[in-house]
Amino acid sequence: MIEIRAATPDDAVAVSRVVQDTQAMHAAAHPDVFKPATADCFPPEAIRSLMESPDHLFFVAAEGTDVVGYTYAEIQRRPDSGFKFAAVQIYVHQMGVRDAHRGRGIGSRLLDAAQGAARARGITRLALDVWTFNERARQFYVDHGFQPYQERLWIDMGSVADDA
Repeated sequence: MIEIRAATPDDAVAVSRVVQDTQAMHAAAHPDVFKPATADCFPPEAIRSLMESPDHLFFVAAEGTDVVGYTYAEIQRRPDSGFKFAAVQIYVHQMGVRDAHRGRGIGSRLLDAAQGAARARGITRLALDVWTFNERARQFYVDHGFQPYQERLWIDMGSVADDA
């Protein structure tokens, strides 16, 4: 049985291992952007350090003592400016489920944990980024009610012919 719970510093090594699954997929799709999947991608000591802040939230999906998925989110506060109103949101930095455990509702339950953390704090917005190549993740988030609100575009200047 899979248990979703707040992560503890003792989970940092296992979370770091799950990160490598997702990193490998990203590195395969964009090797020019993403480094190869190694323990250095999101090392346990970095995870433990982030866990010390109450604004950084980690949840894990555990099957017994085996961590099979995680969510890392952050409470972000934006001050009022001349352009935008002040806002508070929970931003999901990362989420991953081990390959062998996908398709079992674990991602949905991890996302529910982040949403529950938002509700418990009176925060009404959850946000995240998803890479356009990752159709499965994009569809997962759409299926869970996420809607696009901003779009980033890029150009690889190394592939553009110089007209000068």
